[in-house]
Amino acid sequence: MPSCVPIVLVMLSVLCTASADEQARDGSDLGWFVWSGGLRSVGGLLHPTIALGVERRYDGVNAVLVGSGTASSVMAGLGYTKGVAVERDAYFQPHTHYEVHNTCWALERVSGPDPIAEDRRHLVGARQFSYFYEDDRTGAGVTIFILDGGVLCTHQEFQGRASCPVEGDFGATDPEKRANRPITAHGTMVAGAAASLDLGVASGATIVSLQFINRDTGSYLVSSAIAGIEYARSLVRKAANAPAVINISGGADLELRLLDAAVTAAINDNIPVVVSVGNSPVNRCGFSPLRVPGVIVVGATTIDDRFNQEYSFGPCVTVLAPGVELTLPIWDDEDPDATDVTQNASGTSFSAGYVSGAVAIFRGMRRTGPWRADRLGIWLQTQSEPGLIEDVPKGTPNLLLQTTFAWKDRH
Repeated sequence: MPSCVPIVLVMLSVLCTASADEQARDGSDLGWFVWSGGLRSVGGLLHPTIALGVERRYDGVNAVLVGSGTASSVMAGLGYTKGVAVERDAYFQPHTHYEVHNTCWALERVSGPDPIAEDRRHLVGARQFSYFYEDDRTGAGVTIFILDGGVLCTHQEFQGRASCPVEGDFGATDPEKRANRPITAHGTMVAGAAASLDLGVASGATIVSLQFINRDTGSYLVSSAIAGIEYARSLVRKAANAPAVINISGGADLELRLLDAAVTAAINDNIPVVVSVGNSPVNRCGFSPLRVPGVIVVGATTIDDRFNQEYSFGPCVTVLAPGVELTLPIWDDEDPDATDVTQNASGTSFSAGYVSGAVAIFRGMRRTGPWRADRLGIWLQTQSEPGLIEDVPKGTPNLLLQTTFAWKDRH
């Protein structure tokens, strides 16, 4: 891999007259809007004291702007005037578009509808692509639980946003075996796709590692996975139902009712659950937890916008995301103390990581209000690009993940 230093370009998409110093104020020096709700002219409703302080009129919405010097008069005037509403003026904040260079092709593909140009596809393993996002859409304030073999939480790509709680290690019964270090690279790469600085979708989200690989045998147990899901639910409850998403990049080729029940319980707690569809060329939609209603299932695409024929498919797939020759942060077992290693990898596991990052962006945008985790997959589909991917198996939705959401209240 070439050694690249990420470059961030900042472009303002909205021009504001307020200076940076003005934007830093608390708004106490601003005036007040007074309006009549559009029912009748506000002028005749104003208390005489308020009318003297009018600085600007907005005839189209039957409102006026009253200077800050008369703020007390405005409040007092409400006692004499009926049928008016009052609201403080505010600073208009510009939305900033960021462009991250020297990143993986996958991020460029999911941040715009245009395919990767044919003359650039040979760069598939190189960090010579760009990712576009807005400054208020990074997943900040959202927790992504990575239920996997462990995350190198000290990796530089996570900037201190990743944690490996001892209580979140469900694969070691002996406390002495628990450490802030993964025993597989897989979880670090999944977390990297979701939320690393230059290689992940949601660069502001928090990562919590739920490690459920058995330290003695190297195997993953469903019992440990269920314990991890239960632990994630408990943390969300303790945080007053703070926004979160659970990523499960793996599964069992079995029908397991208890695993399904654990995933369903998380979804019922309004915690979206993202699952990779699998890396074998079969329909796996009858297995757990892919068959759980409301779970977000992810398939994989290539740099030339084709469905990877070596990976799983089926009608349970919610969206598709890049999954072949991806550059991601990794824990290097040959240099276990290194915190800056990246590597190329493929698999629907990492496709799911990208989608978990997209879900974190949504949760960061929609922190309150009416929405349901079991409907979030449908909303993601409305934001995806349809019909762009070739060779998609019959019955599998042809919907490519997009992270630059055109906000639509359709959930």
